[in-house]
Amino acid sequence: MRILLPLILTAGLAGAIALTTQTPSPRAEFTFISKGSVNILDPAQMSYMQDIRMAQSIWEGLTSLHPETSQAMEGAAYFPPETSPDQRRYVFTLRPEAKWSNGDRVLARDFVRGWRRAVEPGTADVYAELIADHITGVGEYVSWRTAFIEALGEVRKLQQGRTLEGKGARTLLTGVVAEYMLDQFGMNADELPDVHDEPGWNALAGRINVEPRSWKRMGDRLLKRHVAEMDRRWSRVGIRVFDDQRLEVTLARPTAFFLDLTAFSTYLPVHESIELLQETYAIPDDSRPGRSIVLPLTDRGEWASDPEWPKPVYHRNGYTGVVGNGAYVLKEWVFKQRMRLEANPFYWNLRNVRSKSVELIDIEYNNTAFLLYSQGAADMMNDLTMDYTPTLVEQQRAGRRDDIRTIPSFGTYEYGFNC
Repeated sequence: MRILLPLILTAGLAGAIALTTQTPSPRAEFTFISKGSVNILDPAQMSYMQDIRMAQSIWEGLTSLHPETSQAMEGAAYFPPETSPDQRRYVFTLRPEAKWSNGDRVLARDFVRGWRRAVEPGTADVYAELIADHITGVGEYVSWRTAFIEALGEVRKLQQGRTLEGKGARTLLTGVVAEYMLDQFGMNADELPDVHDEPGWNALAGRINVEPRSWKRMGDRLLKRHVAEMDRRWSRVGIRVFDDQRLEVTLARPTAFFLDLTAFSTYLPVHESIELLQETYAIPDDSRPGRSIVLPLTDRGEWASDPEWPKPVYHRNGYTGVVGNGAYVLKEWVFKQRMRLEANPFYWNLRNVRSKSVELIDIEYNNTAFLLYSQGAADMMNDLTMDYTPTLVEQQRAGRRDDIRTIPSFGTYEYGFNC
């Protein structure tokens, strides 16, 4: 056993090198082993701890968290921000030395871009509520956008020759596009069935299904009207850019932990270069025959970007790779194998970045990870869940190991009995 395991370990290392690069990079100043793979690096869509940990190395929010106390502290903005007496209004001032990894200044609108991506249908994910539930007007904006997408989906369904059902007819004729749709069908609201009259709505859907109409043109016109309204509605939310350096946020209610949220991944900024990868949809320009209008949404009304944008090197439409404003720059990412970070030369607090290069090794099995660590191939592993963990802890308590740290963490466990 003592001979076989090192041989297996050596073979695994050789395989990893062969799969990643022909010329191995020099060893990083700090190497750690992660049990879970980084799944996604889009701040708007991440939810796993390992993803968030990596994001907070590449990007930095208005605030950050103290590495020992986890209390909110300065980040890309000066700390503390101006706060109103009712604790609902915050004004953040970005430090002028805060820069992106390409040398561009970090601007207030970069945060608005990141936050809007985090709540827009299409790029939003599970943590969108951290913005939508706390900042004035954002929840209402998201509800309006979601209702429109649902209605447009019914029109696109008809465009594809699919059958509209009673529920879909009710969505079209009583929801956010009702005024336009009633006008198109020459109907009045008082002619509609009662909202709970399912047979009535099914009958109305049957009539709509046989209407000889250009559903694509109708959907495109709805989308054009919606885009014209989007920025007007967004301007009503509680996010206001005063200038390049100052950003005002108005909360729906006092939130004691808001300055913790602004350090979280959902509240990270996004560089303007992502706009090079924004998905668009072109529709005919009725006022100029032969010309088109390019809308900044998909044909379904969703906000979307090329999902490859967080890669360290990615060339499309003038885009060259992810740009961050955090302590590190992502240099290499071999999915489910390794990631390499190097200190961001433009980071405002570079003097306090101790390790100039960091490497993450992705290993699923803790026993294998511990062997790597024991042989000096890594400086840290963050999960010691193994059968012999109690033995290691006893060794630490007896003074025979000085490399084990126990830290408190929040968690939820489910226990099943007699299963």
